[in-house]
Amino acid sequence: MNRPARRAGRPCSWSLALVLVLGLGLSPALAQQKVHEEYTKKILEFTTDPHFATKYVNYLPFAEGVPTPLEVLGRIAGAKDVLSYSADVYKYMRALAAATPRVKVFDIGKTEEGRDWIVVAVADEATIRDLDKYKAINAKLADPRGLSEDEVQSLLKQAKPIYWATGGLHSGETGSVEMLMELAYRVAVDESPFVKAIRENAITLITPILEVDGRDKQVDVA
Repeated sequence: MNRPARRAGRPCSWSLALVLVLGLGLSPALAQQKVHEEYTKKILEFTTDPHFATKYVNYLPFAEGVPTPLEVLGRIAGAKDVLSYSADVYKYMRALAAATPRVKVFDIGKTEEGRDWIVVAVADEATIRDLDKYKAINAKLADPRGLSEDEVQSLLKQAKPIYWATGGLHSGETGSVEMLMELAYRVAVDESPFVKAIRENAITLITPILEVDGRDKQVDVA
């Protein structure tokens, strides 16, 4: 599990996938937040065509004390000719959760071959602290039998939508796994009005690898 990442077959960029997840077509006014210069330089270096980048993903915001994949893994998400083993992805997600109260990692089981399977929750600090409350609210709304109309309306006012982003459903789908590390960081630290609104009004769940055993085998042979 601690073996170094292997080479992929070709250069790749996950900027387009990030755009689709964050919401193509919206135009937030970027907050005056410091840019992570080294990471941003690498994004521009590994983006193989300008069409793959937009103002949402052609830079990375800087957050004091919160690591990016570069600090934890020694490379950016989507670096040329590199794929990450599940242990590397989980190492990053756990480091992110340790650095900010806006992120929490849950172990949700083991794969057939004994590898970890996780889900990462990202929201503002208060929401992460009260995740059990929002879980209970959504459970009641999922099966509202026995609730009055007034109770339902009250719960709807308290609830927050939950969006679950997953990657690596099939082992050959390599890009999403890398991209989701960067997505978790962006949702956690970006102070632009656009991303801040997502963080404060929704709960983002991320399972970076669904088919973990196949992912590690894919990295072995890449």
